[in-house]
Amino acid sequence: MVNKHVAVKCTYNNGDEGGFVGFAGTCTDEIIKDNIKSHVWCGNDNCACKIYYNQGFKGEKPESPCMESLLFREWVYGAGWFHNGPKAGEPKRANLEAGGLALFTTRFPGEPEKDRKIVGLYKIDKVDKCR
Repeated sequence: MVNKHVAVKCTYNNGDEGGFVGFAGTCTDEIIKDNIKSHVWCGNDNCACKIYYNQGFKGEKPESPCMESLLFREWVYGAGWFHNGPKAGEPKRANLEAGGLALFTTRFPGEPEKDRKIVGLYKIDKVDKCR
C-alpha cells in the first residue's frame, strides 16, 4: 500500500537558527551534547557529531552530519536507517508517492513529547525508490 502523506519526528537541530527554527546546518556544541545523550543516531560512534564530541570539540566541526542538518537547506529528507537489530545499517523504506505531504515535527531541548512542535511541511516532489 502506498501512502500519500507522512508525519516525521525530527531530532532537534539548531544549525543556522537565526530568527527561525534551525535545520539548515550543524548544531551548536551544546545541542550536539544534548542530542548525543538522547538520540540514537547522534550517539552512534559512526556519527560525525559523536566523533567531534569525542575529540573534545577540537578540529573541524562536521558539515551536514545528518538529514536534519539539510532539511531546510537542501529541502530533502529520507526515511533513515535501522540502527539496531538484524537490519542495522540497512536503509528504511518509505512507501510514499509524489504529491503527498510530509509534516515535520521536533521537540525543543527539555520539552516533553506532548509539547512536540510542527517545524515544517513539504509537498513531496519525488520519491527516490533506489535507496
